[in-house]
Amino acid sequence: MKRTKLAFLALTAVVFFAAPTQTSHAQLRQIQLRVDGLACPFCAYGLEKNVKAIKGVDKIKIDMDKGVVTLFPKEGESIPIDRLRKAVKDGGFTPRELNLVVAGQISTLATLTDDKDAMKAIAEILKAAKDQGLKLPENPFVLKLENPNQIFLLLKSPDKAHRKSFEQLSSLTDNHQAIVVTGTIPVPTKKKKMVSTALFVKSLNVENSG
Repeated sequence: MKRTKLAFLALTAVVFFAAPTQTSHAQLRQIQLRVDGLACPFCAYGLEKNVKAIKGVDKIKIDMDKGVVTLFPKEGESIPIDRLRKAVKDGGFTPRELNLVVAGQISTLATLTDDKDAMKAIAEILKAAKDQGLKLPENPFVLKLENPNQIFLLLKSPDKAHRKSFEQLSSLTDNHQAIVVTGTIPVPTKKKKMVSTALFVKSLNVENSG
């Protein structure tokens, strides 16, 4: 009897430690922002101080030679893109292209119709995307993050070199694995606001859950 109980406890421990949930994988991983005006170490220090004050920022790396700021969010948190761009501007710099690395489940709009919260969020994203003049398919792809709960609209990149990755999306929908997507957020103009949850897909990678 004791052997049976010990065997059951051992098996339970193996299952508990060896089977990570998707939630631990589905999240914002990294943000890279190209910045104009990083001319000296003092400038970089001032920018780092501004950006570190943003809620959700865990670590930050600044490459002055390339003019790139890389941010890593705290576990289970996101970094508000609008707040990031404002912090850069307030520091006297010009924010440019944003690249994000996010991991989550890929779905299509049609498969989420029963999820009221998701549909509400997607409707807001689609409206903002249309207002910016972005071309949208009839049944767009979306990436759902569970930690924190967030949705990204996935768009075909205007760069032909990245379009092959976008074409692979249909084979990766609803496969219950975390898909790591690297994408670019469309840069806002004076007339059009930025859509901070719309990504031009650059690359895809299926994350090993084992």
